Amino acid sequence: MGHIKTHYSNARKGQRNWYHKVHFSGKHIKSFRCRKANPKKCNGEYGTDNYCQAYREAQNDLNVRQGKKTIDVRNLSDVPEGDLIKIMEALSVAKQEKVPLSAIVLEAAKRGAVKHIGLVEARKVYLEALLDNGHEAQHKKASGITEELVNHFHDIGLHEFDIEAIQKWAKGVKRWSNGHKNRSLLALVSFWNHFKMLQYSLPEHNPFAFADSSKGKPGLKAFTVLEEPKDTLTVRECKKVLRQAMTQPATAAVVVLVLICGVRTEEAARLCWDDIELEDDPEVTISPRNAKKFKPTKSGKVPTATRHIKLTPHQVAWLRAAKEAGGLLPVDLGVYNKKLSGRKDALKQARINKIEEELKNPIEGRRVGHKKLNAKEEKARLNERLSSLKDYMAGVSPWIKGRQNVLRHTYCSMHVAHFKNIGLTAHYAGNSERTIRLNYLDVLKPKDAETFWELLPC
Repeated sequence: MGHIKTHYSNARKGQRNWYHKVHFSGKHIKSFRCRKANPKKCNGEYGTDNYCQAYREAQNDLNVRQGKKTIDVRNLSDVPEGDLIKIMEALSVAKQEKVPLSAIVLEAAKRGAVKHIGLVEARKVYLEALLDNGHEAQHKKASGITEELVNHFHDIGLHEFDIEAIQKWAKGVKRWSNGHKNRSLLALVSFWNHFKMLQYSLPEHNPFAFADSSKGKPGLKAFTVLEEPKDTLTVRECKKVLRQAMTQPATAAVVVLVLICGVRTEEAARLCWDDIELEDDPEVTISPRNAKKFKPTKSGKVPTATRHIKLTPHQVAWLRAAKEAGGLLPVDLGVYNKKLSGRKDALKQARINKIEEELKNPIEGRRVGHKKLNAKEEKARLNERLSSLKDYMAGVSPWIKGRQNVLRHTYCSMHVAHFKNIGLTAHYAGNSERTIRLNYLDVLKPKDAETFWELLPC
C-alpha cells in the first residue's frame, strides 16, 4: 500500500541531490532530502552505522498515512510496561554478550521465530542422532554424562545454562576425577554445538567450553589434573590374568588379543577367527568396520585404514592356546566384562570360610617380610585377602578391578620398552606416535618387558 524509494535528481550539471520519497497508493506524496554519503544504504534504525534522519522522517510520514503509531526511541512513555520489561531483558542479554541490541534483533529476524529446547528432550534427540550416525562409543559416553546433567539441572532450557552454574555442578560430582570432569565438559561442548548447528536460539558463547584468555573468550576453568604414569600390570599379574582368562570361553581370546597383541577391547570383541591368520603369514587384520574409529564422512566414505598386526611366534602361541581353550569370537562386550575372571572352585570357598573364622580372633605376631603384625594390622591383611577372594568368586579379576584399560596400557608399555620402536608400537596399537611417546615410553624396565615377551602358555 505504501513504500519508500530512494531517488536522485540533477540540481545542476555534474551535481546530484538524493531524496527518500514516500509513495502511497501508487502516488508520490512527499520527498525528504538525504545528505548521507551512500543514500542507498540508509535506514531509520537509531544506533546503526547507516542511520539517516531523512529516511527516519520518511518512515514516520508513511506510518502516519498508513494509520500506524510511530514510537520515538528518545521518548519511551508511549511503550506499554510489559514491552518495556522485554526491552530491558533483551538489553541485559545484549550487554552480557557484548553486542548491540540491534544486532540481536537483526539476527533473530534472520533466523525467524525463537527456537528453544529443554534439556530432557535435547538429551533424547542428541543420543538418537549419535546412534543414527553409527557413533556407538560416543553414544555410550554421552549417555552417562548427560544423565548426570539431567539429574542435577532437570529440564532446564539449553539457553538458560550459565558458566558459573556449570562450574559449580562439575565441581560437585565427587565420584568423577578431575581428568574425567575435563573430558566430560569437552563432550558437552559437542552436545551444545549440535543444537547450535540446528539453529536453536542459543547464546553466542558455548557455556561448556573452557576459557581462552588469549582470544578473550569467557568460559569454564579447567580442573587441575596431576600427570601420572599409565597404570600397568606386573609380569606376575599378567600371568594370573592370562591363566584366569583361559578358563572362560568368553574371555580367552579377547584378553590375549588385548594384552599380548595390543588390539583395543572393543575391536577384539568384534573380530572373528577368520580375521586372524596363524599359519603362513601370521597377522591380525582389523578392518575399518571393526576399528574403534570407524566413522563415515558425509559422502559415505570411511577414511579409517585397515590395520595389520604382524604376529611373532610368541603371540601366535598364545592365540593358538586361546583357540584351543574354546575362546569365542566375536563376543558381546557386556558378556566379556561380566566374565572377565571366572572360575569358582571349592578350594577358594574353603579359604574364604577359613579367613572369616580367623577374622573373629586375629592372631598377633604374624610375620610378613621383616615385620610382625599387631592385631589391627593382621585384621586389615585378612580383610584385604577376603575381598580379593570374593571378587574372584564373583567373576571379577582382583588384579584388574577398577583399573580401566590396564591390559592395553600394559601391552603398549611392554612393547615399546622391549622393541624400542615408537612407530611400530603406535601402528600396532592404532595410536599416534605422540601418544606412545607421552604415555608409554620409559614406564617399564626393559628387563621386565623382556620377561613379559618370553611368557608362554602352559
